[in-house]
Amino acid sequence: MIQRIKPFYPFLVEGCWALLFIGLPFTSFPILGWMSNSQAAPFSAIPLGLLGIIWFLPQIMKGRLLPEEVLPILVFTIAAVVSSTCVYYLDIVHFEERTFLDQSLRAFLTLFIGLAFYIIISTRDYSEKSFSRVLQWIHIGGMVMLLWGLIQAIIIFNLNGHFPSFLERIRVWLVIQTSAVREGNRLTSLAYEPSWFAHQLNMLYLPIWLASTYLRKSVFKFRFLHLTVENILLAVGLVEFILSRPRVGTAAFLLMLAFLLLLITLSISRKISQKILGQFQIGPAHQKLASNAITLVVGFLMLVIYVGLALSVAYVGSRFDERLGLLFTPLQPAEMQIIRGLNESAMIYVGNRLRFLERVIYWLMGWHVFRDYPILGVGLGNSGFFVLSHISPEGWATTEFRNLIYRFGFMVNTKSYWIRILAETGLVGFSFFLTWLTGLWRSARFLAASKSGIITVAGLAGQFALIAFIVEGFSIDSFALPYLWVMAGLISGMRMHSMQSQA
Repeated sequence: MIQRIKPFYPFLVEGCWALLFIGLPFTSFPILGWMSNSQAAPFSAIPLGLLGIIWFLPQIMKGRLLPEEVLPILVFTIAAVVSSTCVYYLDIVHFEERTFLDQSLRAFLTLFIGLAFYIIISTRDYSEKSFSRVLQWIHIGGMVMLLWGLIQAIIIFNLNGHFPSFLERIRVWLVIQTSAVREGNRLTSLAYEPSWFAHQLNMLYLPIWLASTYLRKSVFKFRFLHLTVENILLAVGLVEFILSRPRVGTAAFLLMLAFLLLLITLSISRKISQKILGQFQIGPAHQKLASNAITLVVGFLMLVIYVGLALSVAYVGSRFDERLGLLFTPLQPAEMQIIRGLNESAMIYVGNRLRFLERVIYWLMGWHVFRDYPILGVGLGNSGFFVLSHISPEGWATTEFRNLIYRFGFMVNTKSYWIRILAETGLVGFSFFLTWLTGLWRSARFLAASKSGIITVAGLAGQFALIAFIVEGFSIDSFALPYLWVMAGLISGMRMHSMQSQA
């Protein structure tokens, strides 16, 4: 039997890899969602599981090495296990019918899904040809995502967001639906909600398309009016990103652009410096001073341009989103006095004024839990048990919070990667998670300095994604969303292959 299957084994493995990367836009696949009772149910977990059985385990048994960046995140997992064990010594009342064991098992399941994406993807062979093929699969998945987004945009503008019955039946089989998401006028594409759509764009697709466009590299030979596939995908992706109207996502993307502007500024200043120093007779003692002065002037001009661009983007967005319009509402003296306090009251006031009070309430709740349990935290998935004792008084005034607690009986979470890790794993877990991200940044910088164009795309895209995660980490808190893990796996795998090639 094994001998009969053996000729088809390479095609089966490659098919699973293709399905994994093409299927990444499906963040909330209904069949998996029904089985796991969770909205974070990526379709790509299915081919990932198959790869784990038929490819990854045999590779590990043959002695295949893992990238060195894996170590800190594995230690983070151990710290989370220790923290979750220690929570049983705390005298805390269970919430509804939930127990620490139930919540910890659910939380570790999502973490293991994320780790599986990261470790399995990082162990793939990444020659330039292989990585180009991976990028092609990611682009194909992105095309499907953007095509569905365009259909949704047309329906929003022409049919007030009401899908025709035949498209609604298709959508029900592609993504988990709720009435709030189904009837909204913000673009979600194949994601569960608009913020998840913006998250997947910021953490995977836009970084790759932006890096490919900046470096003028493409994994396709097709050209349309001298535009590459990546150029077109970037343009369409940005339009749909704007139509999803994210606020945290917009800040994350602007931070990516700021880093890109820094790279452009350094490149321009070097060229100008070389040109000026070549035309004028400047002594060696003054060359460094002149070069620094030129860099400072060019940097200041580029900063003015970027600030103007950022304000323009925010202002244009404010014409379509009243929430962004609040940024341009003048502050009264009494309001300024409150904000100057730079304390929790100021945060709550700003959150209420800019209409993200609930998010601030959840952040502060997690911060209060971390403040009381700073070393090991309260265990993965357990911060919700501390809501009633650590919520700010203003939280009880919000309809959303009261509904979640009393009407639906939901466990309230922190809505933030950063706050969640601090609250649930303490300084110990947070330090190892930060060490992991720092190692990824180092690896991305190594790849970005490569002389190979396609490898450079991986490095620059990785830097973009990690920079975006600084802000995105305040919007998403689910380990099961695969985009950070996928990008991390590509960075680690590419660096390991590059190091082995140079050895």
